[in-house]
Amino acid sequence: MVHRPLLEFSKARLIATCLENDISWFEDATNADVTLTMRNAVRAMSRAHTLPKALSQPAVLALSRRCDEKHRALEAEAARVVRQTIIQDFDSQAGTLLVQFPNIGRRALPWQAKSELHRQARLAKSREVAGLVLKHIMAIVSPEHNGPPIASLQNPINTIFPSLADTRASTASIPKAFNINGVLFRPVSNASLYASSRAVNHEVAYPNGAYSWYLTREPYPSPVNKPLPLKNFRFCLALEKPFDCKKKDVNSPWTEWMAWILWDGRFWIRIRHRLPFQPFIGPYQEEHSKPFRDRFQDKRSKDNLSDLLKRHAPGKTRYTLPAIYLETEVDFDNLPPLPEYPFRIPEKLEAQLTPRSMLLALPSLGVQAPGLEKLVKYEIRYKRIDRQLLNGMAKFTRGSYVPPELPGERHRPRRQFPGDIRRNKTVWARSTPNSTSSSTFLGLARPSESRRAQRSRKETEKRRQAAVRQHSDETGVGGHESQFVLDV
Repeated sequence: MVHRPLLEFSKARLIATCLENDISWFEDATNADVTLTMRNAVRAMSRAHTLPKALSQPAVLALSRRCDEKHRALEAEAARVVRQTIIQDFDSQAGTLLVQFPNIGRRALPWQAKSELHRQARLAKSREVAGLVLKHIMAIVSPEHNGPPIASLQNPINTIFPSLADTRASTASIPKAFNINGVLFRPVSNASLYASSRAVNHEVAYPNGAYSWYLTREPYPSPVNKPLPLKNFRFCLALEKPFDCKKKDVNSPWTEWMAWILWDGRFWIRIRHRLPFQPFIGPYQEEHSKPFRDRFQDKRSKDNLSDLLKRHAPGKTRYTLPAIYLETEVDFDNLPPLPEYPFRIPEKLEAQLTPRSMLLALPSLGVQAPGLEKLVKYEIRYKRIDRQLLNGMAKFTRGSYVPPELPGERHRPRRQFPGDIRRNKTVWARSTPNSTSSSTFLGLARPSESRRAQRSRKETEKRRQAAVRQHSDETGVGGHESQFVLDV
């Protein structure tokens, strides 16, 4: 990132300030070459020719300020929409995100509804806001440091925000998975609150075509087309550099803690080890999954590995997890002695993941081969993300999220009573479409009720709550939902 704090001051003022304070002024000779850059050509034209008023320096600066104000307004609107985006699940161990995007489209005012120009302007602005929202959300999962330009997000905007689509035909189609900027978007029907590897059931008609989106790192292409993200850990024994190590580590067979490395733009990891080979980090590969699983002797450990993979990285998502490898198979109980292995070995610039490589651990899941804890220690962190943005987004248990509704059933929140150990959690109860839904829990009034009926119902509710509190005080036990099923 480049900061230019003196950009608001003119060049003449900067030169005068330097001369006043006896500071020599230096200017690059290439600034005078009008054929080198467009900036030099425009600077020469403004000096030698009289430009139209619209292209004068004050006019251009005013245009720049208006563009900045417009951009800040769009960012503020995008931040508002991001706060309405529902995080149903964020897993930093696998770098996955399950979100429900809000509806950005707004109803036009009566005087705007008849104007096609106003409609097009509103649509263009809403699409810009939607593009900024997607960039903010993708940054949580994407391996890329910079987000894509909004111009390349037009098709994703049509898919995720169908109300902003240019044509009505595209809004009626069932959304399909797509990838952009290293992120795979998969639609998940709102009938399921958790991400899974199974495909969306298109035979069930969900209300308003509501879908959540499961964001993961896109699968890696074939190594023939693009190399896999592999990074070597620096091989350096503490014995090699005693001046860089603490006194207690000089005679230690362990290496010093190696520098943190950013793998695949998502995970920071560092290790220390006492192996006579150079470990490296790469993606979890299917060809190494069975040998790694076979290293666990008991069935419980194997089942635990399968459960962790299913829970955190279902389907092909698991093949985007970071894994620690060795360049060749070794026997942990019969390692070559360190003195026989050359201390100063040339560090390989590029690691190679081959069928002979040995999978040691899945560090983000905390799973490692038996006995590895005596040979390798590691620390892993997920990349830095915008905490303020993540904390500001609505969560599954709060915010504007409405639980999914399947045809023929309705969800409503159970009442919470004083003393209930679950009063800080949201508990959902099913009711049939013909049953009466209680809206007093949410503090809402039924549309068909008169004000007198509303006041009467609220007073009745207060009396019932007072009775519950009195019962709790007399018995010493908080009210339970099974004992006090109140309906209105």
